[in-house]
Amino acid sequence: MKKRHSWKRKLVAGVCAVALAAGMTGCSASDTQGEESAANSSTAANDAAATPATKELHAGSTTYFYAESMDPAADWDSWYLCYYGIAETLFKVSDDLTAEPWLAESIEGDDGQHWTLKIREGVTFSNGEPVDAAAVKAAWERTYTENSRGAETLAIDEMTADGQTLSLVTSEKVPGIENILCDPLLCVYYVGDGIDYANDTPCTGPYKKVEFVAEDHIVMEPNETYWDGTPKLDRVTLTARTRDGRSLEGQAVACHSRTALERVGLRAAHEVVPYQPALEAIREADLIVLGPGSLFTSIIPNLLIPGVVEAIRASRGRVLFVCALADVQGETWGLTAREHFEALAAHGMEGLIDYMLVHSKVPLRAESPATGSFAAISGAELEHASTSDLNDDQLIKGVRPISISYADMLAIQSRGPIVISRNLVDAEQPTWHSPFALRDAFQNVIKLSRARRS
Repeated sequence: MKKRHSWKRKLVAGVCAVALAAGMTGCSASDTQGEESAANSSTAANDAAATPATKELHAGSTTYFYAESMDPAADWDSWYLCYYGIAETLFKVSDDLTAEPWLAESIEGDDGQHWTLKIREGVTFSNGEPVDAAAVKAAWERTYTENSRGAETLAIDEMTADGQTLSLVTSEKVPGIENILCDPLLCVYYVGDGIDYANDTPCTGPYKKVEFVAEDHIVMEPNETYWDGTPKLDRVTLTARTRDGRSLEGQAVACHSRTALERVGLRAAHEVVPYQPALEAIREADLIVLGPGSLFTSIIPNLLIPGVVEAIRASRGRVLFVCALADVQGETWGLTAREHFEALAAHGMEGLIDYMLVHSKVPLRAESPATGSFAAISGAELEHASTSDLNDDQLIKGVRPISISYADMLAIQSRGPIVISRNLVDAEQPTWHSPFALRDAFQNVIKLSRARRS
């Protein structure tokens, strides 16, 4: 049993934020069948066939982010470029979940609309070109032209560059501008003649492209001109085993599996080193939140990092699992909320989850009927509640809601967690959680935690 302590207003929001160490050297994916099974975290080291001098990470492909292009301005945003260590922003989220300078050294503004940013000296793009205020301005101007979300992220009326000084006038007061400057859409990349943005965009991160195949894979090598040290990771591979007995390798392949996954694991040529500040944050937290996110490719892989589950077990804080709303990828095809919980339990979380937050439009009672939408999609029994309102377009894309029944709720609670069901759907994006509903639910969990401690 875990020890509990008084509330200290600390929160670890998503163990998904736990980092292995730093950077990455390669990403690829393949779909294989046969003898290879998923390795678990206890055997995630010492691959005898690997060359000790080789430090290579296999972490999936750009398909996970539906990347059709390496263009930082394309599609939703540049998350995948930042995630893979190719691109960087002016600010980043620090270990204590605050915004700290990254490519920028500082920002000043007296009235909330006029801002002066100092761009870090000595930074170059992977093509050797220097990073100054004009380069940042050029990148943002192109992004705003190519992607309408730019103005939605940070509306700028005026932007001027002078050496390493970038001056901004925002359309309205932005008291939390440092947080906005962490958005991957505002990453810095080289703009110039002859640049093939879709396939080879020069950026500032520790890695640069070697090979890119749209919606398949990307292979990278260290950026020899990187301004902030060298990568620390060796080779890491995400593997998976499906419920029909197939073995998959690569995050992208795993999350688009034809059948639901059963287990995932890590395999590495060298020791997988956890990020110690992250482990300490978990141990000291009052609330540890798992999710929302993809079960097998976002949440569980972090639990495989040596020391993470042990840190959760050592924490005196409560653990909350936020179950996904719907299947938008293949990894959890057909799995109920109960099976989501059982998957976490099978990956080391048995007895460690205190609360489980599940979406249901109707109260979970023994007589709860399914809504028409859910019954039509899944052929579910009437005891199951719907998880979202889905239209024909969403159904065509293969989106399926995750069900929860009264019997499932009782089964989950028999293993320790308190199940909290409520309407969590975002009205405009029915496969997403409403941030306001999550806020209210988290507040209730905090109140319940305090009441149980007192």
